[in-house]
Amino acid sequence: MIEKKENLPVGLTLTNPFVEQQLNAATKKKKSTILAKLNKQNMERKFLVSLVKKYPSGQAVAQRILGNVKRVTSIIKKLLVQYNEMKELPSSGYPTELRFTDILNDESSKSHVQVESMSSLNQTTVQAYCLLQRSSEEIEIVKKDMASVLKFYEQQLAIIHSLCLNNTEIE
Repeated sequence: MIEKKENLPVGLTLTNPFVEQQLNAATKKKKSTILAKLNKQNMERKFLVSLVKKYPSGQAVAQRILGNVKRVTSIIKKLLVQYNEMKELPSSGYPTELRFTDILNDESSKSHVQVESMSSLNQTTVQAYCLLQRSSEEIEIVKKDMASVLKFYEQQLAIIHSLCLNNTEIE
């Protein structure tokens, strides 16, 4: 019934070449997706680890960052379990099994994932853009402060000037 409606071969089984081909394509796509997620989480973990080195271990900020490192590590481990449970495809070119150390070394996941290689460049660009925006905000704040200080001293000068005029009139 569904076979006729969707124009599929009748009697689909796991040994059927059409089913096998579709299953292999779906598995390959799923592995690629999981590897992309692993790469993303690994980059985030590396960033957090580099960030936590900037703070003393007892600080609240360092503890929050370490909490995020643990969260990302658990996500990586869950993705590894998903990846390793998938059916092996000998011709896919993907590793049949990944370990946590493989992901940390970055060798196996990077060679098989078609992820934007510009991600670190993008991150640097975004950081530079944010720095530029923040510096322009700082310039505006300094200009306002300078105008306020200048106005204050002009008022003080006017008061001193008027006191001097009053003292000269009294004498």
